[in-house]
Amino acid sequence: MPRGSLHKNRNVVGRILNLLHLVTYKRYNNIKKFGSPHLRIMKVLISCAGIGNGHASRSLAIGKKLEEIGFSVTYASYADGYRFLKREGAKPLYKIPKWYMVFEPDGSFNLLKTILTSKTLLINFFKQLRRLRKIVEREKIDLIISDTEISSAATAKLRKIPCIFLTNWLRVKLPTFRLNFSPSFLEDLVDKIIVPDFPRPYTLVKENLKIPKETLKKVSFVGPITRKKPIEVETIEKYEIFPEEKPLVFFSITGPGSSVNIWKNLVNKLKLVITKNFIVTVGLKKLFKKKYSNMVVSSWISAEERYKLLKVSDLLVSRAGFGTISDALAFGKKMILIPQPNQPEQITNAHSVQKRGLGIMVSQTELESLFSLLDCMLTDKNIEKNLRKYRKLCERYDGVKRSIDVIKHF
Repeated sequence: MPRGSLHKNRNVVGRILNLLHLVTYKRYNNIKKFGSPHLRIMKVLISCAGIGNGHASRSLAIGKKLEEIGFSVTYASYADGYRFLKREGAKPLYKIPKWYMVFEPDGSFNLLKTILTSKTLLINFFKQLRRLRKIVEREKIDLIISDTEISSAATAKLRKIPCIFLTNWLRVKLPTFRLNFSPSFLEDLVDKIIVPDFPRPYTLVKENLKIPKETLKKVSFVGPITRKKPIEVETIEKYEIFPEEKPLVFFSITGPGSSVNIWKNLVNKLKLVITKNFIVTVGLKKLFKKKYSNMVVSSWISAEERYKLLKVSDLLVSRAGFGTISDALAFGKKMILIPQPNQPEQITNAHSVQKRGLGIMVSQTELESLFSLLDCMLTDKNIEKNLRKYRKLCERYDGVKRSIDVIKHF
């Protein structure tokens, strides 16, 4: 056979193999479940909560990996989550109606006032259902992955589409009413639950284990979900940011409403701490960047830049979102966590980190203590030892890879 013909045949075979690779994820049991008579690429809708960037970040990590192995992925979110996904280039991307929540001037979440606006909540819920139904019909969705976004899980139930629910908070605490409960309705609403926490006995938030056995059967603890591993992030040196090399503290200080005023006062005091250098991001919509002798303050940085700064930093000072904690553990970084006031999930997360000797929790009302804690944290060898253990656990339990395995074999 002529060499040209052999080369041409190899190309044809290669194309056929690539096509088979794309369609094999639509296995026979999934064909029965989705009611499709033909093999085709599975179409997935990832709908995530839009409060903060954490849900959107881990949703994008899973979505990008699904796209790499041949799935067709559509994204949907609102508010912060929608803006984050848009900046990061997630496509196709849909905006859905947002939840309206009441925050106090100090940034604390007011559950009671939010509940009193229940009429608005109900109206927005039905608006979300209508919008999501249209997205599902337009994109011909086969599977919905919901990151803590109840309306998309409800849409899946109504449309009889399989649903995987992603959440790091299986046991809800409502301090306003002194209530603790497990959202057992998830057991009936969704087909599978992915928790981005370590399996037993390493589970970071032990409250996630205090759920009904029937619900636990649907749960997979996959490990922390992060968009980047340390080895995948470009290494920068401290001298590239500041001429004088000192301990570098990364402040990622965000929050709703006028809580930003609290951080402005803190920034003014950090200028006086000349023994350290600071990178500060404040999460404002208005873009700006200011540089001082020992500090750089930015309104917003890209996810890529954030990972570079996290990698080079000696200490992270941040809110207590689970995504932020996951990144810090993966990169082996000490943490001072300032949970958003009256936000039970963040308070629980921060308590868990402190209990395991991975960082310290500071109340927003006690920010003055931060300055004395900086030196203590930077020199604490026990925390370094504990972080080395959890960094190895992050390498062992790859949350993205294990999530993909759950989705593929669902």
